[in-house]
Amino acid sequence: MDTDSNDVQTAGAVGSQKTVHKFRQLADWAPVSLALFDLDMRYLELTQGWRDDCQLGDRNVIGLSHYEVFPDLPARWKDVHRRCLAGATERSESDIFLRPDGTLGWIRWEVKPWRDDSSNIGGIVMWTEDITVRKQMEDTLHANKERLKFLLSSSPAIIYTCEVEPPYAATYISENIIDLMGFQPEQFTDAPNFWAAHIHPEDSQLVFDQLGELFAHGHHAQEYRFQMADGTYHWVYDRAKVVYSNDGKPDQLIGYWADINEKKLAEAELRRSEASHRELFDSNPHPMWVFDRDTLAFIAVNDAAICHYGYSRDEFLAMTIKDIRPPEDLPRLLDNLALEWDGIDEAGLWNHCTKDGRVITVEIVSHALKFAGRNAELVLAHDVTKRNQAEIGLQTALREKTALLLEVHHRVKNNLQVITSLLRLEGFRCTDDPTKAVLQDMQQRVRSMALLHEIIYRKGTFAAVDLGSYLGQIAGESLKSLHAGRGTVQLRLDLGLLKVGLDQATPAGLLVSELVSNSLKHAFPDERSGEITISLHPLDLSDHWRLAVIDNGIGLPADFETRRESSLGLQLVADLASQMGGKLQVGHGPQAAFTIDFIALEPKALVINLNGDLP
Repeated sequence: MDTDSNDVQTAGAVGSQKTVHKFRQLADWAPVSLALFDLDMRYLELTQGWRDDCQLGDRNVIGLSHYEVFPDLPARWKDVHRRCLAGATERSESDIFLRPDGTLGWIRWEVKPWRDDSSNIGGIVMWTEDITVRKQMEDTLHANKERLKFLLSSSPAIIYTCEVEPPYAATYISENIIDLMGFQPEQFTDAPNFWAAHIHPEDSQLVFDQLGELFAHGHHAQEYRFQMADGTYHWVYDRAKVVYSNDGKPDQLIGYWADINEKKLAEAELRRSEASHRELFDSNPHPMWVFDRDTLAFIAVNDAAICHYGYSRDEFLAMTIKDIRPPEDLPRLLDNLALEWDGIDEAGLWNHCTKDGRVITVEIVSHALKFAGRNAELVLAHDVTKRNQAEIGLQTALREKTALLLEVHHRVKNNLQVITSLLRLEGFRCTDDPTKAVLQDMQQRVRSMALLHEIIYRKGTFAAVDLGSYLGQIAGESLKSLHAGRGTVQLRLDLGLLKVGLDQATPAGLLVSELVSNSLKHAFPDERSGEITISLHPLDLSDHWRLAVIDNGIGLPADFETRRESSLGLQLVADLASQMGGKLQVGHGPQAAFTIDFIALEPKALVINLNGDLP
């Protein structure tokens, strides 16, 4: 149009027939809209395309000013007209314009002067081309390209195209390769051997060999190691497709890469873990198996199960867990399987049947899991048949030994009671008062020992005695046997809970018996009333206790210390305190107070030799 418009030059005045004729010849074949104006911007001629684009319809605008036809024409267009009427030529490849109906469109335009035969400017000629549809298509294409670019750049996969001949040079690589591999796309497209050179040497031959599958089937996928920009190798998944030309020949390859390095490393770790767990499963010395919770069929068994139960692996895998249970245990088994649980289940003791017909007792621990996509349960069976038999034997022997010990204590108590009876009979026969008193004291001491054995016999415990309870009974027995017909003497007990062995309980009982007997004989003469207090309390130091026997009688005599050395009873009390691990202390106040501070010893365990006698 730039050169053709030069033909629109006339030598005559405005409206010359020659100029109009040439314009009409040009307009007949011009693919654009044309309008011819004089120096006053009056229409000389226009094409139908101009009418249509400017929405003029059938209106006769010849001779009318362009500004009259379009009174709201923007000033910038008037400026263009003025410059072109002065000799300038202006054009635009893309410009927006407002149509008379208010809609916006895009045009490509050019305005330049036309001259007459004398080379004088006679006006301007304008041509426009409505490129709105093209512009919309370009905008749509640009938006689609931007969307595709975004999708490709944000995709976890790298899109590529490449040639169909070795070395399969890349013709396009998506930009996300920068983030995913560290390379620039140009490094692939500018170097034909770039892709092939970065395949791991151990994988290269296999990759190229498998490309034959690609051309044989039109598509193919493979996994191999590819060197990243930082020099490390990553596993990639490469899926490619052949694009064929119109004549049916391979034209290019299109495909994508996905970095599957983490997946491959996880798979390798999983294989190592599975191998390790399989080895632990197979080498466990206890029978183990996995069964399907839906069908109850064995899925896997270890070597210990095969050895222990006598079935071969194939036999196990053709059985269900019901096949190794006695018929009477099946209801309990099915009830247990109906329970909903997760994690570890300590199912307790069960009876199982071996292939040779033996019934064994096993302790079951199981764990729910997924095995090869199935709801399964891992079971460990610990054979406790021999242990149970041994426990039954031990319990029988223990009952026998317990009965024997009880019988021993019962007989000791009876024998001590016989001795007491003999001493009492001898006392009745004796006429000498001092001798009678000695025999009575001996009765009381023997009775204290007999009471300890009676307590043991009744309680059935041999290793430890409740010292407070025992001393209370000793004191009560002493009061009843020695205080008949005398004044009112009360017994006040304040005894803490203390478990001691027989080694401390025996001397403590004799000691309390001796001191109570001494108080009843000497503290309350002439049927005098009073109170005897016996207390047992812990001290501040750990395991330290104090035993005290106090009366509110007449008190100790002035020459007590002299008598103490010759008194058999007091010497015996001091010895008994020593046997308890303490020391006797005597108070010299208005009351007779005897205290023993001692360390409470842990009761010794009763050791029973089930193959012989007590040690």
